[in-house]
Amino acid sequence: SVNITWNATGGERQIEVIEEIMCGGTPTQGTPVTLDVDVHPIFYSAITGNDNLPEGTSGEVYSLNFRTGYTYSWNVTGGTITNTAANGSNITVDWTTTDPTGTVDVDVTYAACAQPDESLSLTVNFFTTYETVADGSWNTAGTWACNCVPGTNADIQINNGDDVTLDVDRAVADLTIMSGGSLDNNGNNLTVNRHYVLNGDHDGSGETRLRGNLTNISGSGSKNAGTLFLSDDDKIIVGGSNLTLDGTIRIGTSVTVTNNATVTIDGTLTGDSDASSNWANANGSILNVAGSMFTTTGRFESNAVSTVNYTGTGAQTIIRPAGSGAYYN
Repeated sequence: SVNITWNATGGERQIEVIEEIMCGGTPTQGTPVTLDVDVHPIFYSAITGNDNLPEGTSGEVYSLNFRTGYTYSWNVTGGTITNTAANGSNITVDWTTTDPTGTVDVDVTYAACAQPDESLSLTVNFFTTYETVADGSWNTAGTWACNCVPGTNADIQINNGDDVTLDVDRAVADLTIMSGGSLDNNGNNLTVNRHYVLNGDHDGSGETRLRGNLTNISGSGSKNAGTLFLSDDDKIIVGGSNLTLDGTIRIGTSVTVTNNATVTIDGTLTGDSDASSNWANANGSILNVAGSMFTTTGRFESNAVSTVNYTGTGAQTIIRPAGSGAYYN
């Protein structure tokens, strides 16, 4: 008996046995006996490639190990194949879908067979909100549930118990810091193009710039250092919030921040323009000024049924509200 290891490539093979008899020192061979063997190809186990990605990712490679005599027919749902290897065993994909998933499919055919020997499919999941699962650097894939690094202008949620450190200047769409979570700018700048929800701690030097039109600012957390720059368009502090803002809170030119909640200024509230950098207390709102407010530039409006408390432990400059000049405490 013999043991045979066949090659990975399938096809028709043959075993031949010849009986040989030694008689008087001269071997005599019998008639060859043959057995035809149909060797089936070894199936591929899976397509290789990333299956958890930021929405809109480009240049992702998906592949199978090349085998001589095989052809590969690829199809992608939710993206575009931008390149196919010369031997056909791998492709490059730009993902364009806004759906939560896409697919990569491939039919593998051995040249001797008329029909595909094997069909494989890979489902790719896309993330629009990137949630943390661990402490770590923003740039570390293991910090995020997707095991990937969020792309530019993604929605970000930093979860309870997770402390994240910004590695370079970055831009996001929505930023949510949950209670018990924290983000440290670490001297870097962060641009938030939509809404800012702060229920945990936002730490570190560097500038956080809120750029969106009618951006909602909400939560019951603390901005503990650095500069919070409210720029480009008007902002709304959502009712029911209770925010503490330290460091520098800067209002840009032609921007009105409407406070519908309770805000404590532990740092410096300032504006780029006396005429158009506005903080407006809406009815029922409370502004606690433990630091300083508009001592150089900026404009404050105190509306009826709102409260301003100057709570600093040292001397403070009490500014005159725009318009009637009246406080309504």
